[in-house]
Amino acid sequence: KPRGRFVAEQSLIEAVDGSCQADLIMFGKYAISPDQPKRYKVDFSSVALTSRSGMSDDDLRDAFGFDTQQPLIASFKPPALHSDVVYCDDDLRINYGSMGGVYVLERASR
Repeated sequence: KPRGRFVAEQSLIEAVDGSCQADLIMFGKYAISPDQPKRYKVDFSSVALTSRSGMSDDDLRDAFGFDTQQPLIASFKPPALHSDVVYCDDDLRINYGSMGGVYVLERASR
């Protein structure tokens, strides 16, 4: 089970009516097995929805059709997932996820 290495995957999403954009952020941990160094075992454990424009939590809930008391951060039992690294250099990494996703990750400015 993954321990110690933290991962946050961020995706830009848009309300159905186009009224706002938000970040959907998945949090979890990952581990790399010595016998499969290009495979990351990933355990996501929580998700958060955050405004890109600084709108209030209530306005964000309304834009995405959430109930007024629905949390914008939620924890869940992690599914068994992995991600295979198919390309990596100092600035870019490309992974294929176990559910068919292709992830292109660019290193943030230091």
